[in-house]
Amino acid sequence: MADLGNRLLSGSPFPAYQSITPGPLRALISLDAPHVPYLEDPRRLPPQHRSEPWRLLCDQVDAWSTLPSAQQLRVAQVLAKLGFWELVLALTPADPAPVGGAKARALAFLHAAALFRLDPRDPAGSARMRELAIAKASDQELTPAARLSAALNVAVHHARASGEIGAAKRWQAIAESLASSAPPNSLSLLLRSAYWRGLGLIRFVEGDHGEVARMMDRSEDLARWAMGAADGFEPIAALENMNAVLETRARACWSAGDLDSAERYFRRHTDHDPWDAKAHVRLADFLFRTGRIDEAREGYRRAAVLGAPYTVYARTRLAR
Repeated sequence: MADLGNRLLSGSPFPAYQSITPGPLRALISLDAPHVPYLEDPRRLPPQHRSEPWRLLCDQVDAWSTLPSAQQLRVAQVLAKLGFWELVLALTPADPAPVGGAKARALAFLHAAALFRLDPRDPAGSARMRELAIAKASDQELTPAARLSAALNVAVHHARASGEIGAAKRWQAIAESLASSAPPNSLSLLLRSAYWRGLGLIRFVEGDHGEVARMMDRSEDLARWAMGAADGFEPIAALENMNAVLETRARACWSAGDLDSAERYFRRHTDHDPWDAKAHVRLADFLFRTGRIDEAREGYRRAAVLGAPYTVYARTRLAR
């Protein structure tokens, strides 16, 4: 979040961060810190308490209608990362402008994401995100990397939906075609790592645990190379990707019944990023469900100390 604020201030590009801020984050922050004002809009923070990035964010929200679409997208991305989903919903269009191009489609995608984050039970937001991702993957004017990212999203969406493995396989084929036809070195290490992780999910749904492990080996190798190649603020995106790889590997091993490997990956996740509360929660859940209550308790305690959005969950588990 701080990185995006600084990048908004400096005008530098945004990395392709993969995490999505949960809908109730700001309410969960207020439970952690009752003395901190609950905000549904960044402009409700008194001016004397605003950092320079926060001040700029407020100014640009005020000037929203005069901003070019590229800057509207940057502002909306920061608002989404901060968890101001209601404001994102209010500012962004439900449908892309006819001549707006990729930026207009991205703004509409954030509108659909806001719908989903505010009410995950309503299928409208998820369905709209899928439609817009399909449009992006089919846009011949975009780079292969941009289209591949969208195709992966569609394939993963179908893989997670019950009974849609056939659709997932079709989009897997599209993603494989885009990856194979992309110019050399045009796909980043992070995208290639996410590519193998996404394909691994489809194999996981099919129950092919051996192939999942092989695909995840490739994903992890690329994630590790990305960690070594990152510079400036890019390590944040590389670290985040490795978190996703290690969590996916742990959960896949657990589902396959390989408890020793599952624990190894869960512990590697906490070692890799000890500030990631989710890593401690995932390890503690594993230990709790395999009967190691005292060890699980320590994981929940650590997650509770690290704060929102996992404090309430961790404390609830501790109480149990």
